[in-house]
Amino acid sequence: MNETAGALEHSAGQSEGSAFAGVIAAPEDKRVIVYWHGALTPAAQAAIARSATPVVVRSAKYSVKVLSAASARVAQRAQSADVQLAKVIRPQDGSGLQASVVGGEAEAARLRQAVASVGVPVKVTPGGEVQTSLADPSRNTDPTAGGAQMISPVCSTAFAAKYQGREVMLTADHCFSPGSGIERYVVDSTGGRAPQPFGTRVSPKVEGPVVDVAALQPWNGTQFEPRIWTGSAADAGSSGQKKTWVNGAMLPQKGNWICNDGSRSGMICNIQITDRSEDYFAKGPDGNGKEVMHHYRWGWDAKKRVTSKDSSPVAGRRGDSGGPVILSTGRDDTGTEPNAFAMGIVSASAGAGFTCPTGVQTICFK
Repeated sequence: MNETAGALEHSAGQSEGSAFAGVIAAPEDKRVIVYWHGALTPAAQAAIARSATPVVVRSAKYSVKVLSAASARVAQRAQSADVQLAKVIRPQDGSGLQASVVGGEAEAARLRQAVASVGVPVKVTPGGEVQTSLADPSRNTDPTAGGAQMISPVCSTAFAAKYQGREVMLTADHCFSPGSGIERYVVDSTGGRAPQPFGTRVSPKVEGPVVDVAALQPWNGTQFEPRIWTGSAADAGSSGQKKTWVNGAMLPQKGNWICNDGSRSGMICNIQITDRSEDYFAKGPDGNGKEVMHHYRWGWDAKKRVTSKDSSPVAGRRGDSGGPVILSTGRDDTGTEPNAFAMGIVSASAGAGFTCPTGVQTICFK
């Protein structure tokens, strides 16, 4: 399903009058629903013909390109109007944008006025909540595979990758709070910081709205592997943990089921992608014991589903930030496939945190 969705999104020949708008690829629907602006291009028609899953094509008023550009303008105008955005959602049907603001109707009204001329419909709602970056002090594990802990502040690593021809390990941009430096360490046998870093940040720190991702180059003989830690959380020790090969990467789509494999939580599945966020805002450590607001672009919202086999509402914990998100086969999948498909990186969580019911003392999120 995701192969078809990705092929359509990046198919050749798209133009202002004919372009991809969105897709829903929920396995329980047994079909891919594609939203397209204008007439299908020959390349899109060919991708549909090759699809092993039935494809339903629906008309969309706006393309991804148009809505993504409009979302950036919404964020700029919110700042000018002194309104704190929580997030800007791009519904997959290509009908427009949905913006939520922190505060009440007065703030929402100011933003409605400010975005009236951005070129696409924008539904503005009050009562939005700024998300919380999932970073917090804790322990570390072997950093050669993704899904490991790093300090300080404590975050998780995600996937081995290539950056400008160099072997790197990906993590979250916000894991490098002001004053925390560019070196990251493992935890030694005493529970303290190891004397030498295993990696240093090589991607530049950019001001303004960015994708919440950063790259670490290996240091002091570390060799990053195309594998991730799966199984239990870092504080559980080596019992129940193993390294799993990353078999490839897929673009997330609305309706997909995923697993959070952050180091503080371990493998948590039964999480389903619900929306695409073109812009979102999250609070994170400022390096001085307080918090700073971050503006990020291009993420996906997901919701933990409680089922008869999985009664836990927990989707993640502080310390999961930067960790791997992998594809799940569907509801109640345990994430124990022999190979993993990379889907993204843990960034932030909406809603108020609560004391975790089990495990290390930290804050949990739904």
